[in-house]
Amino acid sequence: MTDPRNTPYRLSKVLDLRGPGEPPSIDQLKKRLEGMGAAPGLLATADGTLLKRLRSLRRQNVPFDLFAVVPNMTIYVRLVSQLGAPRAGLKIARDAGIQALIRTGWRVTRELRGIVKNDFCAIMRILVEFELSQILPLQAKGVFLHPQITDLALSFQNSRVLTDFNASVARLSQTTASGFGTNNLGLFYLRSGKWKLPSSPVLAPFNPNGFLMKPNRDRCETLARDPSCRILADRIRLAPAATNEALRYLEDFSGIAAAVVDA
Repeated sequence: MTDPRNTPYRLSKVLDLRGPGEPPSIDQLKKRLEGMGAAPGLLATADGTLLKRLRSLRRQNVPFDLFAVVPNMTIYVRLVSQLGAPRAGLKIARDAGIQALIRTGWRVTRELRGIVKNDFCAIMRILVEFELSQILPLQAKGVFLHPQITDLALSFQNSRVLTDFNASVARLSQTTASGFGTNNLGLFYLRSGKWKLPSSPVLAPFNPNGFLMKPNRDRCETLARDPSCRILADRIRLAPAATNEALRYLEDFSGIAAAVVDA
């Protein structure tokens, strides 16, 4: 069977490195990137081991576009379940170290009162700021706010969560695009248009089965035909054997710029 990572398509392909467990080794990453042709990409989270390997690839001048999803909700949920939200927030701040505090301009120290008061938004802002301070120096092309956070903001009609994220990325990097992960593409474009947010890249499920395409497949397909959209298609297939079929399906939509494929 043809490896979908090596199949020629118009769309750029981005290797998904968000999964649990040990990330691919440096040699494995180099091999997979070499087989992807022009403009290969990686989609990462702020996992310490993975970030070390990405730094090594940058030092070796291995070419790739880096995209990331922040915050790393897996780590956050684990810490909260073990320590409770206030102690989890303080541990995140302590573990980030002095370099992260310097990069963020000590701005996050203003959130310490919110941490002690168990303020979810304050803890999220700290987590996002520290993760951005680790990822952006790796020459990230784009960073996406985690879909769970984006969708909560959309549901509660809280535009500040999105504008704060845009501002944080812009303050820390002049070359990295800020974008939003969402599991409700229709609602995202509805709310972002109403709030007059600047056009941003979007990470969202998109597949021939309509799985997780909200409010429905037809609406998402209509949105994706607009070439001004910059959609990174996620969850593109329900089974590994269907990846090539999914890539062919995605080719028809001018608003889809790239597709996430298994590493």
